[in-house]
Amino acid sequence: MSPVVIPSVVRSDIEAALDKRGMAPDEQAEKELQRLRSRNWAERKYRAEQAEAVAIPTAVTLDELLQQDLPEEPFVIDGLLHDGGNVMFSAQKKAGKTTVTHNLIRSLVDGEPFLGRFTTTSTRRVAVLDLELSPTNIQRWLSRQGIAHPERVGIFSLRGAAASLNIIDAHVRAEWAKRLQGYDTLILDPLRPLLDALGLNEHTEAGVILQAFDALKTEAGIKDGIVVHHHGHGSEHARGDSRLEDWPDAIWRLTRDDPTDPRAWRYFDAFGRDVDVEKGLVTMDDRGHLSFSAEMQAMKADRLVQLACDALAKHGEMKTSEIVALGLRGISKNTVSDVMKSAVDCGQVVIREGERNSRHYSLSPSL
Repeated sequence: MSPVVIPSVVRSDIEAALDKRGMAPDEQAEKELQRLRSRNWAERKYRAEQAEAVAIPTAVTLDELLQQDLPEEPFVIDGLLHDGGNVMFSAQKKAGKTTVTHNLIRSLVDGEPFLGRFTTTSTRRVAVLDLELSPTNIQRWLSRQGIAHPERVGIFSLRGAAASLNIIDAHVRAEWAKRLQGYDTLILDPLRPLLDALGLNEHTEAGVILQAFDALKTEAGIKDGIVVHHHGHGSEHARGDSRLEDWPDAIWRLTRDDPTDPRAWRYFDAFGRDVDVEKGLVTMDDRGHLSFSAEMQAMKADRLVQLACDALAKHGEMKTSEIVALGLRGISKNTVSDVMKSAVDCGQVVIREGERNSRHYSLSPSL
């Protein structure tokens, strides 16, 4: 490689700057070397201090491991959450992830079935690291749940203070571990504000915070971990780094059948190690309590056709735009054509062609 040649004009500028400081080039270079040595020494010392707190495990041979009488890992929530497991719960924007999370809290501390379907086998003390809602909204939303044992829930309201949760730093993490001792389950809701506060790239560095989250659980003596995150735009997968779906023992997902329609029906599914829950419908009562029911696509189509037929029975002949304007749940401008086609195909609805190729739907006279 050819040596770097500094143009004479630039060299003159550098020498002039050094002259103003009263320093010769060699003296300035030596000072810079000392600064770099000091920084390097400080970094090595810092890493050594962190390593002192790490307990390096001893290897176990396979024959020893096979002879050990190890306990089973039972489900805390049947079919969804193992004792000591990690869950990545991701949801589409405004699909209801906060409501699902609050239902989860109620199930864990009161022992009620999660989503009215999945048995909770043991109660937990739950710590919630909430980086999204204000204290007022946390109070309002959780009060609707009617939790019987609120003393088993610890709320850390961190909206606007996510940087205080810098669990990548071993000393900060140790302080948090002290505060979290005595809890069984740790919920981080949601992940993105923490990544932003710590300057981590969602697409390449999420694994850094997930490893720190595991370390925090271990140091605090916490068993289970749930991290809440958003889906990517137009996707049914957690947004960003692939580690977000490699890390957990189970992945829970909340989706809408039409992501563009806020009134669309919500669906929940889960998969992972010994976890396999097919997509099912999620409905909510006036208390904010959710219920899960397995619904096949055919059942969903039949339900939407019945909604459309009920509307036609009430309002008479209607155009597509008029059906959409009714605001029927699950029938939007993106789904109405498929719904009405199904209604026509099964003989419940007939079409009359109008002006400019418009379509007018009405109930079949044979009904």
